[in-house]
Amino acid sequence: MNNLKLITTENFGELSCNFYRNMNDDILLTREQIGQALEYSDPSKAIRKIHLKHKDRLDELCVRIKDKTFDNTQTGASREQNNNLITERVYYTERGIMEICRWSRRTKANIFMDWVWDIIESYRHNELNMSQNTQPLAEAITTLTQTVIKLQEDVSSLKESTSKKQSPEKQYSRWKTNTFKKLAIITQFANEHGQDLQLKDSIHITVKEFEDTYNIELSDYVQAYKSEFGMGNNPYVMNVIDHYKEIRDLYTMTLDGIMQKLNLQTENNTVTKNIFDTLAMELCQEENKGE
Repeated sequence: MNNLKLITTENFGELSCNFYRNMNDDILLTREQIGQALEYSDPSKAIRKIHLKHKDRLDELCVRIKDKTFDNTQTGASREQNNNLITERVYYTERGIMEICRWSRRTKANIFMDWVWDIIESYRHNELNMSQNTQPLAEAITTLTQTVIKLQEDVSSLKESTSKKQSPEKQYSRWKTNTFKKLAIITQFANEHGQDLQLKDSIHITVKEFEDTYNIELSDYVQAYKSEFGMGNNPYVMNVIDHYKEIRDLYTMTLDGIMQKLNLQTENNTVTKNIFDTLAMELCQEENKGE
């Protein structure tokens, strides 16, 4: 186990350089990539020569790691034999990289040395943009963020839908029952006097009369009703009028005014006595007897 961790991959020109960190927190580059950056024709061999010339200095500034590898260049050998090959890879610390660049006579030595120094300094100060190394993590965070946002939208949508009032259209309304009786009487009267109206025509005519008389735009109430109950389609106009008391009373006054002009009345204009009226009368009679 080599205990090396890839911390970032950065591009020096068109060359991708892998920066590693060991347990001593040394930043390392491979011998081969250093030689490639310095544009040697045989990168590993060239850096090895520099190392041998300055062995006393560079031995302590490098890390040698041996690994088993499969070398398919050895023909005639079995896979098991090739798998037993041991290769050695040499990594140099930041100071070792600087020394190699100092002893190298390549034109890019100083440029590469400055570039490596900047990368390492950025890492030391937590300013390094480790885009490639952290890409999977960044993608995971992005996916997680999108998932959280989607969940928040779903929750908001659910809250909005549950907060919508249940439309009262199917609930019984005494006002609508009485109103339709009046409209039916008006419609029948009109047809008996030479008109050909249906109930919907009477509704349209009386609503128009109601809007003109009280200078009301019923369409504004329709939009408010749709918004309140989260409706996409236009609601039944009678449900809208019934829902808003201020216009319900005015529409009732409009209908009553029309019926008064026509000298019409509903069948149940007389007040129907209920059980409490009966009890009150009986109580009153008992009191009168006592006197």
